[in-house]
Amino acid sequence: MEMNCGKLKKYAFRVTKHRNMASARVRVPCGSLNAKVLGQVQHIAETYGNSEVHLTIRQGFEIMGIPFEKVEEVKQALQPIIDELHINQSERGAGFEASGTRNVAVLMTAAKSACMISASWA
Repeated sequence: MEMNCGKLKKYAFRVTKHRNMASARVRVPCGSLNAKVLGQVQHIAETYGNSEVHLTIRQGFEIMGIPFEKVEEVKQALQPIIDELHINQSERGAGFEASGTRNVAVLMTAAKSACMISASWA
């Protein structure tokens, strides 16, 4: 299947070393999420990916083994997570822009509002 790799990367998907497969990266502001979001991540990984999720050093997660033809469905499935985590995006339902997706590390003792300001500033 043909895939526009630039467009794929723009919305925080990565082309993997496996043919016609991608992974989806999602940043987690302040590295904190609730059990509801974890369940949603599990559902997406099991439904669209290869059931493998990597936690990243930059306070995020990466859902592995997503076939190119499922990328649009994954974007839609990720939207409730993006909403719940208050991740900034310019076009709802399209994923979020990968440029500038690094989180600002904060202490868990910091106020939640300060955490959200740091996340949207990144």
